[in-house]
This record gives sequence, structure tokens and C-alpha cells, in this order.
Amino acid sequence: MKPRRIPGRKFYASSGAVNWAGLVPLLLLGLVVSAAMAVFMHLLFRWGHYYVLIIPLLCALPVPACPTRPSRWISAQV
Repeated sequence: MKPRRIPGRKFYASSGAVNWAGLVPLLLLGLVVSAAMAVFMHLLFRWGHYYVLIIPLLCALPVPACPTRPSRWISAQV
């Protein structure tokens, strides 16, 4: 399927470039944050304060920002 040609309109063309030096640390930061949340939820469970609906919802609040932050930063740097 070919895109329609519209005069005067620019279309996205992928360059394939990736700034690995900037992407890897941000991905590792996401891994560390998720591991810290897992340890925190485990400790709350052991201490008897793991409330089944509340704690996972509170820990899930930063999750939607995780995939967008590295891609926005990397695309701005390339």
C-alpha cells in the first residue's frame, strides 16, 4: 500500500539512527526503578501492609511515562 501523494505535505521518513549512548542508561534506569518498586512491594507484603488494589495502583503510576521518556530524549538528541 503506497501513501497518497499530497503536494506540500511532509511525511515521516525513518533514518534508523539510534543514540545508543543515551538510550542504554535510560533503559537501565527504568530497570532499576522497576526492581526498586518490586522490592518495595515485597517488603510491604512481608510487613503486612500490602493492600491488594491500592499498592499496585500506586506503584503503577510512573509506568506510562517510562516508554515515552527515553524515546523523546533520544529523538531530540539525534
